[in-house]
Amino acid sequence: MDAAGFEFGPAAMVPFSSAGYPSHPAATRYQPLRRNSESKARLSGALPIVGLAAAVVLWGTSFVATKAALTGFGPLVVAAMRMLISSAVMIPLWSRVPTPDRRRGDWRLLAVVALFYPCLYYVFEGNALRLTTAG
Repeated sequence: MDAAGFEFGPAAMVPFSSAGYPSHPAATRYQPLRRNSESKARLSGALPIVGLAAAVVLWGTSFVATKAALTGFGPLVVAAMRMLISSAVMIPLWSRVPTPDRRRGDWRLLAVVALFYPCLYYVFEGNALRLTTAG
């Protein structure tokens, strides 16, 4: 069980159907994880509300901050700065990210997705913000 009260691994899966018969292994793979009552009490406090409010504020101000950054830098530089800042935040947390099951060819698909979402998306967003008002 982790700090948030989630159970991982085979103990968190339901190995039998509601009728008591063993269910198919693939059916147990995506069962919701159980939480203990202590974590429910902890998560029902103000922390989720504060976290959501912080996410809304950061997301909403990012357009104004990007518009301000574009007065001194080009869209490619601003996109690179965003990636460097997010990398600096995520690198210390990387050990907590679960390792996904990878298949052959996944890296090529991941490279294409990485090119289009964070890279080209932020370059196009920067170009769009140069042509419109924000704030």
